[in-house]
Amino acid sequence: MIVERVVRENRQLHVVPTLALEAGDRLSLTGKREPVVKAGTMLGPESGDFTGMSFIEEQRDVVVTRKGLVGTTLRELKEKIDPSDRRGVYAIKLRGWIIRSRCVPEPICSRET
Repeated sequence: MIVERVVRENRQLHVVPTLALEAGDRLSLTGKREPVVKAGTMLGPESGDFTGMSFIEEQRDVVVTRKGLVGTTLRELKEKIDPSDRRGVYAIKLRGWIIRSRCVPEPICSRET
């Protein structure tokens, strides 16, 4: 789970490990559902108030063309990417001829036959 944003009195704060939370702070959390829900039970109720939070959202179509990645699973690909480079990047849809599901360890691509 990642704390993406912290807003205090409608001002976005710089998220650093030493930031001390205060009553009334609003957080934007990103991650797998279970840890986010667990954190929410400790932090307080979910809010739809996005005042002071700025999010950059982009969607990009990516085509895997590097032959060395043929047969690579999503898990293997994730392990090859530096964690600081993959922060905030999520695959929302996978398309291809061979992809049958989002389950790892299915290959993300395959050689044409």
